[in-house]
Amino acid sequence: MSNLYRFVRSVSPQDLRHHLTQNGIPLPANLNWDASAEGFSQGFLTAVDDLAEQERIQLLADID
Repeated sequence: MSNLYRFVRSVSPQDLRHHLTQNGIPLPANLNWDASAEGFSQGFLTAVDDLAEQERIQLLADID
């Protein structure tokens, strides 16, 4: 998951939100999109764990 962490830290929350929307991956409802970089990264990683398997696979493939 270190690639995912680096990716999330390197992309703005707005760009990440756009990517998820564009690829049909549901936006995490409980994610604070305005949190500090560290808070957002940790929250997003937690939200990824809650994704359906196919959505998680798609997101990880996009990152690689």
